[in-house]
Amino acid sequence: MSDRVYLDHIGTTPLAAEVRLEMEPWLFDRFANPAGLHQEAFIAREALAQARDRVASFINAKNPEEIIFSGSGTEALNLGFTGAALAAQNRGRHLVIGSTEHPAIIGAAETLCNQGYSCTRVGPDGLGFIDPDAVLAAVEEQTTVVSIHLANHDTGTIQSISKIANGLKNHSATLVVDATAAAGWIPIDVQELGADLLMFSPHRFHGPSGVGILYRRRGTRLSPLFYGGQQESGLRPGMENIAAIVGAGAAVELATIRLKTLPRLWTEELLDLWHEIEKSVGPVVLHGPIPGSQRLPRILNFSVLKVDGEGMALALDLKGFAVASGAACVTHSMRMPPVLAAMGVELALGKSNLIVSLGASASREALQRFVKALTEVVKRFRGL
Repeated sequence: MSDRVYLDHIGTTPLAAEVRLEMEPWLFDRFANPAGLHQEAFIAREALAQARDRVASFINAKNPEEIIFSGSGTEALNLGFTGAALAAQNRGRHLVIGSTEHPAIIGAAETLCNQGYSCTRVGPDGLGFIDPDAVLAAVEEQTTVVSIHLANHDTGTIQSISKIANGLKNHSATLVVDATAAAGWIPIDVQELGADLLMFSPHRFHGPSGVGILYRRRGTRLSPLFYGGQQESGLRPGMENIAAIVGAGAAVELATIRLKTLPRLWTEELLDLWHEIEKSVGPVVLHGPIPGSQRLPRILNFSVLKVDGEGMALALDLKGFAVASGAACVTHSMRMPPVLAAMGVELALGKSNLIVSLGASASREALQRFVKALTEVVKRFRGL
């Protein structure tokens, strides 16, 4: 497995050594329920508090108590979106979401619609951008939740969240922002964005799985989805996964350091990779904007004309390269990727797409080997 090249970091990332080092004591030697009255419980509470401080600093939250830990990014998305809708149901039952949202948001909206809510979906343009004016035009007096992702999980297209937030200043709707694809790869400042709720997951940027993060701006009302203890301000009952939460704190600390120097290099590497693919494999079509300030700096989503995407992914896997095809969060599916369908991509192109996503570091030699392998696979498929 040492010769394999992993290029599916949008799915999940390997745990950074620095993060693992901080987690290890809580995996083997330290253990306690933070709600206890003994010294071990106090140490556990201190570890949770430190992680909460680190996460709050990472996104410029005003108070660490605005940070809520959950069991995954998907759980955080459900808690934020559905919790906000339920908390405001006496004021209205109209929702506004982007049509390219994460399946957790779309699924939650559909479930609420089966319970008497209504939902307006705002579509993107051909590059995946959602027009802030179109979002605001969809807002009604009865709208209680507006949900637009910071960056798309399939294409990497970055949205203008602050413009939407400014347009909602005189409206009571809660602005929900899914940052699960963006966190760790672009700077996030919740004050500048104007988000009321923002969610992300450290496993997407070299942190652990088993923990999700929900930022809740002070004063934003949420209804819990589960009941039991009073952990996480009563919104996420159950004993905390301390090892994973400590790892989350370490991961955001490491990401903060990376974001000071690496984004420009990341973008240059991604642009170089795209040009190599164009030159070696063409004709190809890039989905989303060209690598730059409007795209996450570590993800390419492209279609290779006249070649099946899933077939390419399987052939590349046999050659030692892990990539994705179709929707990043849906596997074993031959259907049209929903994000590309919403962008108006033709069915043939949608079925011939690959998603290549890089981690915090990428070997030039490994990327060159990938382009060579991709070229060989495409030539073979086109020659059939």
